[in-house]
Amino acid sequence: MAKRFLLCLLTLALFSVSARSFCADEAVSAASLARCSKVYAYSGSSAAYFYGYCGNTLISQRVIPDVISRSCEVSGRLRAVCHDEKNAYALYERSDSSVGVLQMNMDSGSCVNSNLVTGYKINPTSFAVAGGETFLIDCGGAVSCAVGFRGEKTNRYAFSQNVDQLFVNAGSAYVKTVGGEVYRIGGGSAVRCLTVPVYKKAENAGFGYVRAGDGIYSLDDGNRRVDKPNTVMTADGAFEYSGIAAAAAGGKTAVLRTDFSCAVISSASEGAAPQQAPENNTLSKLRAGEIKVLTSETTVAAFLKMYPEVSAVYGENGSADFGGKIKTGCRAAVSGGECTLAVRGDLNSNGAVNSADVKALMEHFASGTELSAGVSAAADFNSDGAVDNRDLVLLAQSIG
Repeated sequence: MAKRFLLCLLTLALFSVSARSFCADEAVSAASLARCSKVYAYSGSSAAYFYGYCGNTLISQRVIPDVISRSCEVSGRLRAVCHDEKNAYALYERSDSSVGVLQMNMDSGSCVNSNLVTGYKINPTSFAVAGGETFLIDCGGAVSCAVGFRGEKTNRYAFSQNVDQLFVNAGSAYVKTVGGEVYRIGGGSAVRCLTVPVYKKAENAGFGYVRAGDGIYSLDDGNRRVDKPNTVMTADGAFEYSGIAAAAAGGKTAVLRTDFSCAVISSASEGAAPQQAPENNTLSKLRAGEIKVLTSETTVAAFLKMYPEVSAVYGENGSADFGGKIKTGCRAAVSGGECTLAVRGDLNSNGAVNSADVKALMEHFASGTELSAGVSAAADFNSDGAVDNRDLVLLAQSIG
């Protein structure tokens, strides 16, 4: 312990200590969520969760594609929680005022603690973990900012307004300021995505969507999609539900009922089909000649619902496509011509984002070959207008 304490004093940086926490061997029932003061929903590309915490216990239940329940205890006071596709995380304070992060693997059930030696005055009410970086709010200055810790490296994300919230969606971390501005952060860069109503909490409302108040906004283009409460965005459109919370993934929606039981509904079951967003939404129309960048897993059917001005989507072979997922290089027929479609991270135009895309970007850097406009847009992972090593790092982090 003395050696660890001395090392902390010398480094004043992130120091990770791998240690097992207590993780319940038996499955946790969905009713365990009733103990939580608030239940959160995580909608991912292939998995969905309901999670929360009670006292010093982190609780999470995966509801799509299968049902797995986990709980983990820490020696301290839990202050905030977040989730990604595979792990639940909790930020907690110990009796000596030190800060720790608990990671609970939902597949294996293993729980690992990490000590955060930050040197900052931390606001523990919100945090995020994405791409191997842990993000906290530093409230020690005149204007609060976000700080990210990855190994011994610390990144600082400062804005003109105070940061009041951090959250995770679609494999990335986001900052929301008191003025409602939302930025995607990671790897030392920050990209402004949209503005939501001030003093409204931002919550996961589907893969690539955030809810603030009664509105659901796209993190891809910043447009408001839905103006209704109790709605989650699915691959097929907006789904209205009755219950505590809802989460969607893989063409299915899970609804947590008021008795804390869970119902998993697909678009054709139980008479509860996803509903298209209302006609008075503020979607920006696509224009001929432009390049539209979409998130991975966007289906042709969902895209046609989001952009009713599109008469057809064409694949690389020139044939019309009304099913499956959008791929980089697809084209959308609009008034006056066509719009090129790109999927963020899909460099090889197969509709998936994986290690093959990382290899393709590395080969591009090595050879210096020119990228097509659509592939270049897909490779610009942080949307800063340049394809560089930062995009390579973020792309690799996004696939784990």
